[in-house]
Amino acid sequence: MLPTTIRQSKTHAFHGFSGVRNAPEMLADHINIVYKKSTNGFEITVHNKAPHNLLTHPLRVVQLKTTLKREGKSEILKTETFVTVNPKALEQLGLKDEKELGSFTVLKSKYVKVQ
Repeated sequence: MLPTTIRQSKTHAFHGFSGVRNAPEMLADHINIVYKKSTNGFEITVHNKAPHNLLTHPLRVVQLKTTLKREGKSEILKTETFVTVNPKALEQLGLKDEKELGSFTVLKSKYVKVQ
């Protein structure tokens, strides 16, 4: 494991570790999004190629958002949400009002053009 290259201050060392919030590209390199056309629509598969589970943190939430564009119109499809614990835990831990915890970091996006 390499030491972090994060520098938040010129006078103090960073004692955390690089993660999704400050280096999403580290995890994005290990995520593969595959589009497959089917007889009645399409299928999107997310492959986790990382050497660990994608949801390592007990309060992490992953969402797959899909927008279908055709004939000049955009249709936002149902968001698929994956969690490891109940999101209500934020309230139980007194973290409900922490804005950063409620925001999402985009790990990876992919555009597929189908003829």
